[in-house]
Amino acid sequence: MSWKTEIQLVDLDKSQKLEATCQECGHSRYPNVHELATRQGMAYDYLDEVERNLFCVNRGCNGRIRIALSHTGDTEGFVAGLA
Repeated sequence: MSWKTEIQLVDLDKSQKLEATCQECGHSRYPNVHELATRQGMAYDYLDEVERNLFCVNRGCNGRIRIALSHTGDTEGFVAGLA
């Protein structure tokens, strides 16, 4: 079991982007959840099912895709020190 078997596309925000990376050629794209749910008809699919049904869009590749949640929030460095 992994986190991909517990989350459906409808559980995510519609504007959330997923990182879709080809395991063959390394080509990456960033589709949003709304695009996958409406155009691909995967609204109630779990993320592992979405990953299984996606293929690389790079010309002539058609490799398997690995998806990851994309985080757009700001990160901050460690401010305090050890005393």
